[in-house]
Amino acid sequence: MSPLRAEARRWGWPLPAGAGALALAALLAAGLTPRWEAEAEAWRAEARTLRAARAPAAPPPEPRPAWPTAARSSDRLATLLEAAERDGVAVRRSQQRLEPVSGAPLQLLRVQQASQGRYADLRRHLAQALATDPALGLERLRLQRPDPQAATLEADLQWVLVQRSGAAPR
Repeated sequence: MSPLRAEARRWGWPLPAGAGALALAALLAAGLTPRWEAEAEAWRAEARTLRAARAPAAPPPEPRPAWPTAARSSDRLATLLEAAERDGVAVRRSQQRLEPVSGAPLQLLRVQQASQGRYADLRRHLAQALATDPALGLERLRLQRPDPQAATLEADLQWVLVQRSGAAPR
């Protein structure tokens, strides 16, 4: 008896069954692999198409606004004070300080205002001022009610007006 036959007899029926299963798996894999690869590539292409259709188109970049010139700062301050008066906010004191921005041809005009008004009037004034001037920022806001029964609030506002350095072009 050959050693292979002796070994097969020793293992019994699991050896031929296992060898047959391995041979069948190898035949199936060899025959079906190209089909599986083609299906996988089709699924990848479909996924790319769905991702591209689902992804929103990038919005066009918004144009960068031109900063107002330093020559317009007095007009912008007057507009800010007129808006406060129109909105029912009393400006008791206003101080300005000009600061250059390092590395940029810009200046920051910091305006500190001590104001007084009702909460709704102050809120409306802040919202309208910020919506009207895109180069205006509110850096600090402090509200205080001097008397709990008072209808008016005291407000310390610190505005920042961003502007280009130098004179206006002619």
